[in-house]
Formats: sequence, C-alpha cells, structure tokens
Amino acid sequence: MEKTDKSSTPVSFNDLLSQTGGFGKWNWTLLTLCYISCVLAASNHLSIIYTAYSSAFRLDSGYSEDFNNQCGDTLEKVEMNTTSSTYVYDSSVFTSTVVTEWNLVCKDAALLPTLTFTYMLGIALTNLVAGAISDAYGRKVLVLSMAVIHIISSFVTWFSPNFWVFLIGRMFVGGSIHSAWAGLFILLQETTPRQHRTLTSGLMNFGWSTGSMWICFLAYFIRDWRNLQLVFSLMSLLMISFFFLLSESPRWLLASGRFDDAREALQVIATKNGRVLDLKEFENTMAYLQKEIFANTKTSFLGEMKKLFSIFLDLVKTPKMRQRTLLLMPTIFAVGMGTYGIHFSSRFADLDIFAVNMIKAVSQFSIVVAYMFILKYVDRSKCLWFLYVLNGIVAMSFYFTPSGARPIVFVIAQSLFSGNYYIIDTFIPELLPTPTRNFGFNFLEFVSKIGSSLAPFIVELGGAIDSGIPPLVFGCVLLVSSTSFLFLPETRGKPLPQSVKEVEDVPGVTIAGIVRSKLC
Repeated sequence: MEKTDKSSTPVSFNDLLSQTGGFGKWNWTLLTLCYISCVLAASNHLSIIYTAYSSAFRLDSGYSEDFNNQCGDTLEKVEMNTTSSTYVYDSSVFTSTVVTEWNLVCKDAALLPTLTFTYMLGIALTNLVAGAISDAYGRKVLVLSMAVIHIISSFVTWFSPNFWVFLIGRMFVGGSIHSAWAGLFILLQETTPRQHRTLTSGLMNFGWSTGSMWICFLAYFIRDWRNLQLVFSLMSLLMISFFFLLSESPRWLLASGRFDDAREALQVIATKNGRVLDLKEFENTMAYLQKEIFANTKTSFLGEMKKLFSIFLDLVKTPKMRQRTLLLMPTIFAVGMGTYGIHFSSRFADLDIFAVNMIKAVSQFSIVVAYMFILKYVDRSKCLWFLYVLNGIVAMSFYFTPSGARPIVFVIAQSLFSGNYYIIDTFIPELLPTPTRNFGFNFLEFVSKIGSSLAPFIVELGGAIDSGIPPLVFGCVLLVSSTSFLFLPETRGKPLPQSVKEVEDVPGVTIAGIVRSKLC
C-alpha cells in the first residue's frame, strides 16, 4: 500500500533537491560563484567608460595651451616641428586611456565606438553557441572553458601592444565572461528549489550593481588604463576557484542519461549540505525519474545546433508564436540599446564622471529591489508599457533640460532603463513555451546585444553634435517599442505555457484586446 501511495504521488526533480538539503551550504557556495561572475561581468562590460575615456585635447604645436579639441587637418598652415597627428591630452581626469595612448581622435575617432560594438558583438555571437555547448557537454564544461578563455584574454588585453590586439582581446573577454555567467545562472536555477529562485535571481541582479559600483571605485583611485586593466586581469584569477568548487548540474546529468553521475553528484550535494540521505526514498525517486527520461539521451554539439535551428523555427512557424517573437524583438532591442547607451553617455551628464556613475549604480540597486516587490501586485504588460513610455519621455527630456538639472534627469533615466531590463527579462520566459524557452531567451538576448553594440556609435557620433542627442535617440526608440506591449498577453498569475500548441490555443488577454472589447 505504501508503495502504491508513493507511486501515485507526482515526483519531480525538486523532490531530489529537497532530499539533498534544499538550499544549503552547497547552494550558497554556488550562489557565491555566480555572484563573482556577475561582478566580473559588470566590471568588464562597463570598464570601457573609464579605460576609453575621451579627454579634451589640443595639437602639440606650442601655439596654444587651451584644450580646444581641434584637429590638425582643420588648421590652415600650422607651423610646428611635430606632425599634425601629435596631440596633448588633458590629464586632469585620467592620466592615460586607450584614447590617449593610440590617439583615437579626429580621423581615428570612428575607431572608438568599434571597441564597444565588437565587445557586444562578441557577447551576442558567443551567446548563440554557448547554449549548444552547455546542452551537449554540460554546464560545468561551458563555465570552465570560458573561465580559461577569460583569464587568458584579460591578460592579453592588459598587455596589448596596439589598438587591434586590444579590440580582439576585449571581444574574447566579453564573450567569455558573459557565457560563463549565463552557464552559472542556468546551473544555479537547475539546482535551486523553486521556492528559493526569486531570492537567487534577485541576488544575482545585485551582483551587477555591485560590479558597477566596484569599477567606479577602482577607476577613482586608478587613473591609468593599463593599471586598471591589470586589476581586472588579476580579478579574473578568482575564476580558478571554479575548478575546485564547481560541480556539474545533476539535472543535466539526469536528462543526459548519466544516471550514475547524477546520483553521485546529488550525494555530494547532500554531504556538503550536512544532510544524511534516506537511501530508500532517494533511490525510489531516482528510479521514477529515470523512467521519465527518453531512451535516446545521447547528444553532440552538431546535434544540438540542429536542434537549435528546429527550435528557432518553432519561434516563428505558427501565427501566435511568430507574433510574440516579433513583438518582443523591438522591446528587448530598445532596452538593450538604451541600458548600455545611457551608461556610455555618463560623460554628458555635466557632473563628475565618478559621482554620476556611483549615484546611478546605487539607484539601479534600489530600483531593482522596488520592482521585485511591485511585480507581485501589478500586471506585467501594463507595467512594462507604462514604464517604457515613462522611461522614453524622461530620456528624451534630457535633450531639452538645462545643464544644471541634467544629472538628475540622467540618473532617473538610467535607473528606469535598468529596471525595465530586469522586468522584461522576467516577462520573456513567461511568454515562451517550455521547448523554446531556453533558446528563445538566448536569441532575444542576442537581439538585445545587437542594440547594445550600436549604442556607442550613437553616443560618439550624436554626442559630437549635441550631448543631448544620444539620450534623445534612446528615448525615442524605447517609446516606439512600447507599443508592442499593447499586443502581448498578460502573464501574471498564469501558468507557464508548456507547448507551442498551448500558445496557439490559448493566446491570452492583451491591452489592445481589452480596449477593443470596451469600444465595440
């Protein structure tokens, strides 16, 4: 009778996590590793604000001591002993940056935004491949391989003898740390009992705020870009600890048919959590879950790539799925462009660069905390539509705001961008059915990073005309994209869709649909 009762009770992997101690010492260790990856990722993503700071300059002609940002080819018949490409830079903010070392001004000014463009492009491209690596070879393999690449590329970037080595090094730095973070995030979510996942997601978001504050603190005391990059390189050595502390995801091992390895991994987790397993209950649960695993569990990288293409077709093949995907793309593109673009625009805020970046890092931390509570009580689609419109208006108002009030407007706009990114990242998985959720989320993150990679060109080229143009552009793009939320279904309190068929059969309630029904 006892056996029948147990067999009739639904069993899930969450039961195994509960048996191994729930959220114990092992889980906190993993969360710490994830937090480290967040700090490293945020530090590297935002470091270009300081390492590529554009100082005022003048020609080294001996005729003027004013930093007038005038190029040699704009002067007529300048008589000087040095060439027109020799410049003197204002060292009052930074003693040395990549701009001053490689003269990324005037005719070479266009090279500056390519640093961030290629960095974000490296993240976007790596994101697409990393998912296949993770599913084919495991979360641990992905994280450790990316850790090695990150450490090596960090030191290559520090040692760069020229601009092009620096650019390529940063591409690998960005792609590797972001993929390592993503792999750790998946591993953490797979080994965290469902009742604790809000906590772990929130704490990882705070890691980004910590990284933003940490890089600002470092840059304040270290004003030479190579010394600052050396600190980042030394920080990357923290990832060596991953080789000793990181375990493979037992959920992935089980799904891959490696039952003995999954059993061993779970026993290790139980031991580190101080839990003595009830072997009979544990084996019964394992036996039940093994029956749920398909017989054909072998996979390969090529097989995973073919599977990803098939999943991509699922995103666009049927009408409702195609509508959701196409409506989400401009929203994530706009917030990706604006979130990073507003970071790169911090020098236009008419305030000390260190003060404005520290203030916005603290405000970002605060708004994420506030949104964590707000999301429990408000509809996602309505909230996002309102906040996108508000954010767009605030960012656009920067262009018309007097210089004295610009720092306030800038911090508010940046905080709203960060908060919107947090909410849209929560909203997207709730819209996508289970078979497409992982790839769909990564694909939309790819779209987001395309927006982020274009942001520096808007900042550099638009800012050269008027410092208010970049936030104006980001606000306009966000405002236009907000219309998507009028046609996307509400998800609060709704179960996650389990299949593409469910999405097609139960399309959901939209803001536009509600308005239409009231008017008819």
